[in-house]
Amino acid sequence: MTVLVRAWNEFWFRPQSTATLALLRIVVGGLTVVWTLVLMSDFDDLFGPDGVAAGPRLAPLLAGLLLVSAICLTLGFRTRLAAATVLFCLLVLYRVNSLVWNTGDTLLRHLLLFLALSPAGAAVSIDSARRGRDRQWDFPLRQPWALRLVQVQVALMYVVSFTSKLKGSTWRNGTAVSYILRIAPDQRFVLPSAVTSSLTWSHALTWGTLAVEGAIPLLVWNRRTRPFVLAAGAALHLSIDLTLRTGFFTWIVLASYVSFVPPETAERILRRFRRQRYSTVGPGGR
Repeated sequence: MTVLVRAWNEFWFRPQSTATLALLRIVVGGLTVVWTLVLMSDFDDLFGPDGVAAGPRLAPLLAGLLLVSAICLTLGFRTRLAAATVLFCLLVLYRVNSLVWNTGDTLLRHLLLFLALSPAGAAVSIDSARRGRDRQWDFPLRQPWALRLVQVQVALMYVVSFTSKLKGSTWRNGTAVSYILRIAPDQRFVLPSAVTSSLTWSHALTWGTLAVEGAIPLLVWNRRTRPFVLAAGAALHLSIDLTLRTGFFTWIVLASYVSFVPPETAERILRRFRRQRYSTVGPGGR
């Protein structure tokens, strides 16, 4: 029992570098900025007072607030407040028109909640620079429980997806993907019938999807197997995005994968960006 308690406490509360959180914040924030810019092109039609949902007259102002808050989150300015504001805007928009969202948007709201609860602005941020310019690129140690919530969320997402698919007979008999690939409104392009009508391809793609979704929540916790299952997951989601119109679903899922990047790897990535930025600007540039 003592060993289990010690392992539990280390998993949730043993301080670690905030580099992974900083990288996750930048990726999620940047993706939210792009997501918001795309949404703004149809904002009035979807959420405005004269749109399909007959939203409140102040709803269009949320687009500006959402964009500004997403930029602040990316840069790490008033990070917790920025994440909470983005989450608030998304929740209001969801209440105005709940028919335009998918599971990727739900995952994005969860990521924003966990970022709002975490010290995501502790490194590589305007917040950290305000404590001293020389400290902007330090990575202080903090308890990782909020980051662990992101990781658990990702694992549970695949558990739910895998178990719900097993309830469907077409997933069990290996034909589900063939039906999905023949839904014309969702296709990015028409796939060859040699693929969509092939029982061999259908079995491989259907059971391959189940294999990946079943393996990730089991093997992602081992550092040796983690790169392989996440690479398989990335390949799965990129192939979905390549063939089907799923909005930002794939990219939000891939953003959540950043939570599994080891802190030392995240530090190398961020410091490499710093070196590239410094070499571009030059020693005397600002």
